[in-house]
Amino acid sequence: MDMICVTPTPLGTDDLPGFVPPTPQDCRLPSDSINPALLSLAMGFVPYQAWETPYELDVALQRGTIFPSLDKPFIGEEAVTR
Repeated sequence: MDMICVTPTPLGTDDLPGFVPPTPQDCRLPSDSINPALLSLAMGFVPYQAWETPYELDVALQRGTIFPSLDKPFIGEEAVTR
């Protein structure tokens, strides 16, 4: 089971002279976590995309996609109703 260390090990420090890695007593699973050994691998699903007339190149560069159906602008807080 993977453990999460209370004191994270900085990257690249395990080969430094005098480095002491965290002991199992320094590591624990968070209280609100699920035991990773009980989980299965994820299964992805990608729906079929029908062909459509793409944007003109200058528009595609501005929008970040050539396909109008994939043009999903980020609107941030505007999407949250209060």
